[in-house]
Amino acid sequence: MRSRADVVIIGGGVTGVSIAFSLASSGLRDVLLLERQSLASGGTGHSVGVLRQLYPTLETTRRSARPSTSTTRAMATRPP
Repeated sequence: MRSRADVVIIGGGVTGVSIAFSLASSGLRDVLLLERQSLASGGTGHSVGVLRQLYPTLETTRRSARPSTSTTRAMATRPP
């Protein structure tokens, strides 16, 4: 593992990954993201049931998921 970075982010949940992505998108290239297990293995990964409670119908769930799905696809196709 590297011993230095301009920015070190501890936690690979939605907040940590979002911050790392935003920093990298703004041009910062020396960003280190540390996660104990795997990405979204903590609270982020366990919070999926909240969608069902907040969005009572399939259509409202789909509407809420569309923006995040397109953002995730865009992140996956961006060059490092």
